[in-house]
Amino acid sequence: MKPIKLILDTDVGSDCDDVMAISYMIAAEKKGLAEPLAITISHPADYAPAGIRALYRSYGAKVPAMGQMSKENPRDDFYGKKIYEKFGTEEDLAPVDDAVKILRKTLVESDGDVTLCAIGPLNNIADLLESKGDDISPLCGVELVKEKCSRIVLMAGGFLPDENGKNVPEWNVKVCIERSQKTFELCKNDIYMLPHEAAHTMVTGKYAVETLGDKTPLTYAFLSFFNSVGRSSWDPATMLWAVEGNRDLFTLSEAGRVTVDDIGTTDFCPDENGNCYIIGINRLENESFTDAQKRAAAYIDGAVNEILGI
Repeated sequence: MKPIKLILDTDVGSDCDDVMAISYMIAAEKKGLAEPLAITISHPADYAPAGIRALYRSYGAKVPAMGQMSKENPRDDFYGKKIYEKFGTEEDLAPVDDAVKILRKTLVESDGDVTLCAIGPLNNIADLLESKGDDISPLCGVELVKEKCSRIVLMAGGFLPDENGKNVPEWNVKVCIERSQKTFELCKNDIYMLPHEAAHTMVTGKYAVETLGDKTPLTYAFLSFFNSVGRSSWDPATMLWAVEGNRDLFTLSEAGRVTVDDIGTTDFCPDENGNCYIIGINRLENESFTDAQKRAAAYIDGAVNEILGI
């Protein structure tokens, strides 16, 4: 099986599950399952690129091309600077290009069949789709993504209703509502979404943190994020599906359409002509939802712990 060509868009620095997702991606690359082409950062934190570089070096892996969104509206960075100060080198502070430029350039240089996986707010994805033809490619963003991407995989949305029967807005969507709306409005590719409820109580990283403490960039990121010993697995579960598909761990809904309202609520309407699919947790016979989540978490932990050497 050929490795999955991947572009990852991440808000690394804002939550430690991004670091677990990147770690799983590196593990998948080492096993020949994934070929990361680029990482773009949808979190405008100064030390996010340095943190990623230090993480890659800790695993003895080569850093792919990197880009970052505009830093006009910086948000909290819980661990990027800390990782740099503890594990980084001066070279880790090298500047990176604009995210949309890297996305366009990487897609143009690929031979197609790229999976674009976004595990943070959809600022970069919407900006890519809205981009115009330029010296990189005469194609606009929608056309370029349609030509070069086989699919888009998102950690986004929530489809569990509250006591009033209304779906609860999910963080990645509600922090950039207009950009999320624009993504679903413009994208012509198939979109696969892992929603909040699928992995909220799926915990990964606990054994690694308890075993290694602050000795690695991954575990130090967990400890720097509110002293987390284990964390919800929205992002690593999304990355796992992007690389390995359903396996016996996930399910996939019928086709449909997703809309985002003005408070960030996502709604899914089944439609055989739609381009959106919802990723769920697969329960084996007589298996509880919690046990199914634990199986998926154990698979992610196993892959990451292997490259951590534990």
